[in-house]
Amino acid sequence: METRKYIKLIIVLLSQNIAFSQTGGQHIFQFLELSPSPRITATGGNGIGWQNAEASTAWRHPGLLNEKMHTSLSANHQNYFDGIKSGHFAYSHYVRKFCLMTQFGVHYYQTGDVIRTDIYGENRGTFYGIENAFYVAASRKVNERITIGAAVNYINSKLDIYQASGLSLNTGIHYFNPIKNLGIGFTIRNIAHQLTTYQSSKENTSPLVIEMGLSKRLKHLPLVYHISLKHLEQWDLRYDNPSDRQSNSVFENQKEASKFDKLLGNSFRHFGFGIELFLSKKENFILRAGYNPLLSKDLALADYRSFTGICAGFGLKVYKFKIDYGYARYHLAGGTHHFGFSTDINSFLKKDL
Repeated sequence: METRKYIKLIIVLLSQNIAFSQTGGQHIFQFLELSPSPRITATGGNGIGWQNAEASTAWRHPGLLNEKMHTSLSANHQNYFDGIKSGHFAYSHYVRKFCLMTQFGVHYYQTGDVIRTDIYGENRGTFYGIENAFYVAASRKVNERITIGAAVNYINSKLDIYQASGLSLNTGIHYFNPIKNLGIGFTIRNIAHQLTTYQSSKENTSPLVIEMGLSKRLKHLPLVYHISLKHLEQWDLRYDNPSDRQSNSVFENQKEASKFDKLLGNSFRHFGFGIELFLSKKENFILRAGYNPLLSKDLALADYRSFTGICAGFGLKVYKFKIDYGYARYHLAGGTHHFGFSTDINSFLKKDL
């Protein structure tokens, strides 16, 4: 029973859907912030500072689109809790005539069966919810070191008999110094507008996200480390849980955290850390790990060490195919498993074509 309670709690916190009762989510279309790929999951949601051939990373930062992704096709699927699923499909193509790197894809989220109840709490069957975003992205090099990009998303959401739609814009800029093997990314996501509503009034769309990332490859070791600054649009990320202030005993004194502890804890929540270690001569095998302090702080339990916020995974290239896996630890109830598959379509074609 305790495990099921934990699972339900995680669903409330992470399913990223429309309002839950009186004290649930405050925005719609929050599935846009779900991880698009096992690489992003395994590095703790970091990596927007590094350009590579992994096409799905452009969902988080369209400025990462580059010519290495030309004719790349990727499919990713993530198993959440209690039947919840999410996924991402993308195809990238370089348009030489306009010097544009383009990408088309879909990002989706689907709940499992949800029990429908009336105002008296009587069971009236089940329903499900599905949300998706079809998008077009493009990037262009300003010079040899700077790339700018943008993506437009058409969002559609269906929750039982209710439907809503919207548009959102993601944009970003990326800088890469080849001499120092240093990359810096800056992105603004979810500049959103609701087109149609679930009922008569408009809801708050998924909040604006501003993020910055730094990535560097070491000179004498095939390792790339990632450091991110998250949620720059909002300073205070601490979750003030009223139940934490309740005492089980009239004789128990609750110690309130000092201003310095609050400052330190809140500052730490804005950071993210990840690494990628490349193995084998052709670097066909990659080990990944990451840490997300925001998840770690918000989902931690006071009396148990649950290792929340810790992530890991790997990437393996076999012949012309690449297989990726990412695992993120959320709670004592477990974590999420993220699987990815990608290939370069052009590699199957004759070179003279």
